[in-house]
Amino acid sequence: VWVTVNAISVETPRNALRAARGKSVTLPCTYHTSISDRNGFIEWNKLLRSHTEKVLIWTLWTKTLIYGKRYENRVNISDNSGHSDASITIDQLTMDDNGTYECSVSLMLDLEGTSKSRVQLLVLVPPSKPDCGIEGETVIGNNIQLTCQSGEGSPAPQYSWKSYDIQNKERPTPPVTGQTLSLKNISTDMSGYYTCTSSNEVGTESCNITLAVR
Repeated sequence: VWVTVNAISVETPRNALRAARGKSVTLPCTYHTSISDRNGFIEWNKLLRSHTEKVLIWTLWTKTLIYGKRYENRVNISDNSGHSDASITIDQLTMDDNGTYECSVSLMLDLEGTSKSRVQLLVLVPPSKPDCGIEGETVIGNNIQLTCQSGEGSPAPQYSWKSYDIQNKERPTPPVTGQTLSLKNISTDMSGYYTCTSSNEVGTESCNITLAVR
């Protein structure tokens, strides 16, 4: 994404990034100018629906850093901030860090001296251990549902099922996906163990159900 104002231009080389919760991520931003005097500042903000949240302001000539409330002690500016690199690194990521960030560079001698670009951050969270349950009476001839749900996960988890007979041998059934496994007209042959796996690109968790049809 390129935005140009007069002689200065600011670029975020990637418009979307993903990083795991608890880890660090570098939000890239570079600027280009014909002015050699780097008297100005770099500002990063998070864009929210109702307002803008300050991440940091870095003053180039005094090398002073002002943090936003949520970011103190976990955000750093690039060591090359005076040489066209306005990137920042955010540590100890949380789900609250999901969203759109705007990089702004203002140089006093570069005409209007401001230009901006944006980058999207998705914080990845592995699925929590899912809760498994049975809906319905486990009586011969009934219809029941096996349920499975993780309380958290980003991106949203995908669910898959496997079943095992009472000898713990996997049943040769077609793949089943989704949070609910429907079993109709149940019989004692369906007794055994059912495993639900909740997964996304950063993790996998599972839960087990013992089914005893009577």
